[in-house]
Amino acid sequence: MRRKPLRALIVEDARDDVDLLVRVLERGGYETEYRQVETPADMQSALAESEWDVVLADYTLPGFSGPAALELLKEEGRDLPFIILSGQVSEDVAVEVMRLGAHDYIPKGKMTRLCPAIERELQEAAHRRARQEAEAALLAAEEEKQRFYREVIRAVTRDKLHLVDPDEIPTEGKLEMECGLDDVETFPELRRRIREVAVRIGMMSDQVDDLLLAFGEAATNAHKHGQDGCCAVYVQPDALTVRVADRGGGIHPRDLPGALFQPGYSTQPSLGMGYTLILELMDRIWLATGPTGTTLQVQKWLNPEKRREEALLAFLERF
Repeated sequence: MRRKPLRALIVEDARDDVDLLVRVLERGGYETEYRQVETPADMQSALAESEWDVVLADYTLPGFSGPAALELLKEEGRDLPFIILSGQVSEDVAVEVMRLGAHDYIPKGKMTRLCPAIERELQEAAHRRARQEAEAALLAAEEEKQRFYREVIRAVTRDKLHLVDPDEIPTEGKLEMECGLDDVETFPELRRRIREVAVRIGMMSDQVDDLLLAFGEAATNAHKHGQDGCCAVYVQPDALTVRVADRGGGIHPRDLPGALFQPGYSTQPSLGMGYTLILELMDRIWLATGPTGTTLQVQKWLNPEKRREEALLAFLERF
C-alpha cells in the first residue's frame, strides 16, 4: 500500500547512507521528498524554506550529529518527529537520545523498524497538533468570553469599574506613601495620613470621607482574607489614587457579579457590602483578582464633572 508523500529532512554526511534511507522508505510504501543537511546552517535554511514531516539524523556524525540537530530543532521551536539512527546497538545511547527529546532511536542494522516508527510518530504528531489546536481554540474562546465579561462590567458601571489583570492597573501620579496592612492598629494612622494628603490637594470634606471609607473597606478585606497586604497612595493635581493589594484566594469569577452589584452578598473572600459601597463612592476603580491575590485601586477626583467631560471629548475624537 502506498502511503502519502513523506517530506524527510535527513541529517547525514554520506550520500550512500542517504540513498539507503530513501530506498528503505520507498520499500515501506512512502513517496519520499527529502533534503540532505550536513551543517546547522543547512538545517536552519531547510526549516525556514519548507515544512517537513520527519527528521532522520545520524547519531555519530563528526561535525553535526543527531543530538546537535535535535538541540537546534528545539531552539527553533519546532515540534517534528525526530528519529535518531545509529550504527551502534547500545542501550546507553538509546537512553541518552530519548532523554534529549528524540521520539525514537533505531540501530542501522534494524532498518526494517524505520517505516513503522515513522508511521507511529506521524500519527502521534497529528494527535499532538489536534490537541494543541483544540486547546488554542478553548483558550481563544475563554479570552473572548473574558473580554466580553469585562466590557459588560465596564459598560454597566458607566466606565467606572475596570476588571483587569494586575499588570494592567495604571500607575497615575506621584507615589506619596506606601505601607503594609498587617496590623489593623495602624489603620487609624493610615487614614489620618491619607486625609492630610487629600486636604492638601484641595479635596472637599465629603470627598475625603468617601475616599477614607473606601480605603477602610478595601484594607479590612485585605487584612481579613489575604496575606502580605499593602497600600500605596498616588497624588495627581486633580485626583487621589489608593491601591490596596494582598496575596490570597481572590474572588472566583462566578462570585464577581454578586460581590460587585448585590448589596449584602458575601462569600468568604468577598467584600460583601464593600464593593457596592465602593462603586457608589469612587469615581474610577480597577480590580484584579484571582488565585494569587487581589488588587483594588480606587480613584477620587476633585472635579468629577470636568473629568467626565474630558473623557467624553476624548471618546468622541476617536470617531
